Amino acid sequence: MASFSLVAKGLAAVVPVVVVLTLIVLVAGMAGAPRMALAAPGSVNSAPAGEAERRELLFHGPTPTVDPGFAYYQGRSAESIAEELALRGYKTVHLVITSEKNVNGALIDALHQQGIAVWGMVWAGGTYSTTGFPPEWPDWRQQLITPAAPSGFIYLSLFHPGYRAWKKEALAELVRNYPIDGIELVEAFFPNWDGLRSGVYGDIGPYAVAAFRQRFGEDPPNFTDRRDPRYYTKVPELYRRWVQFRVDAVTDFLDELVNGKGGIREARPGIPVATWTLATDWPGALEKSRVDLGEDTAAIVTKVRPDIHFFQTNWPDWIKPNLLPDYVRRYAPFIQELRRVAPNLPVGVQADIGSLQQVRRGWDWIAAFEKAAWETGFSTYTLYEYHIGLYMYTEKPRIVRVRRGGPGWVILSFNKRVDATSAQDTDHYQVVTSAGTPAEVDQVFVDGNRVMLHLNIPDGLDAGPLTIRVEGIQDAAELRLLKNYPALTMEPQEISL
Repeated sequence: MASFSLVAKGLAAVVPVVVVLTLIVLVAGMAGAPRMALAAPGSVNSAPAGEAERRELLFHGPTPTVDPGFAYYQGRSAESIAEELALRGYKTVHLVITSEKNVNGALIDALHQQGIAVWGMVWAGGTYSTTGFPPEWPDWRQQLITPAAPSGFIYLSLFHPGYRAWKKEALAELVRNYPIDGIELVEAFFPNWDGLRSGVYGDIGPYAVAAFRQRFGEDPPNFTDRRDPRYYTKVPELYRRWVQFRVDAVTDFLDELVNGKGGIREARPGIPVATWTLATDWPGALEKSRVDLGEDTAAIVTKVRPDIHFFQTNWPDWIKPNLLPDYVRRYAPFIQELRRVAPNLPVGVQADIGSLQQVRRGWDWIAAFEKAAWETGFSTYTLYEYHIGLYMYTEKPRIVRVRRGGPGWVILSFNKRVDATSAQDTDHYQVVTSAGTPAEVDQVFVDGNRVMLHLNIPDGLDAGPLTIRVEGIQDAAELRLLKNYPALTMEPQEISL
């Protein structure tokens, strides 16, 4: 039992509430909503899927990426998040896990209750969070040509034995302790695309130098002093060995995490594993991926033997304001290279739909992207990130599911998170019983996309039909990624329950 904030006419209080969901009805006027299915009895996706059914869902269809660290997901129940995604029709979610030591287990359970399969998305080559790291972790940092990493991301050295051991153990603990349906290792590459030009290039630190010296018996090329006779442009054969050294490091690191002693597959045999590499629409992109990032997709899938491989849209593509939705067709060389060594491996693709104001994508763009993805040979795709797409700035709140709860309670589920202040205004609800008698809304509880109404109904009429008119409710504009857009107000809706 949890304490929820309730608003009564003229009275604000915090009281314990238990709401039992018992009855599902269809809401009139719901047609024409992209990625928004009408509710069915039970969970939104009908009966919760079992482990075997969820496993199959991992490899097919459209999926959102969800990062529960965003404000949009804070201050609401895991159940409301899961229901909102299920009402969009999603059957699989890529759940961002920025720290293996701080996992939202309640959200995993809630998604499962909605029949939604869960990929655990973990960063392999670095971190956004050092929660749970040991005190010596700063020694794990990669050394770059420029001293600072962008965007708060911390690149960690794939050559550091302490980091390698810690990461493997952390991943093993994750898959043992949490019922994620699959584990995916993203961004295991070295920094970064065009890094030799930008200076975001590594690892050139002491652990990388020592590993290169041990393998080749000499120091690696120099990357910081153009006057040095060993500057990388002056020693092409040494630089060629350095490039292959980085490729081998990425491949071997992933193999150790997945297949090594104490790794993922030993910790939880049979769990689906996804590897990721970047794809770019760029001349000579396959070779540039090897040179700049240390990524060789064919080598990775051959050695690691993943259950699926994802191509992540690289930043030179996703930052384009006018990026055509069929751009994934130009990733065909990457797929062909993968198919050369793994002809039957499922392949997915990731797209960004709104990390910057100018790159927000709407449902029409997504539909065209989906069509191109299927025709290019991808079996699934994921969109980063669910709450940042253009539709969050253009779709008005809309009731898409209605249920009776415990005695006197009615639960309205919206297509998106709603503003608590407008939703708690009892003047926004008009309820009439089957006898034509008005019923007062005397308590309102708001939980993300859910609004729970308590009705003061005359005796004998509480179980009968109701007509509910709702208006004036706004979306939670302050919780969007971009704050400079006004709140959207719902169109009036009348519901027969």
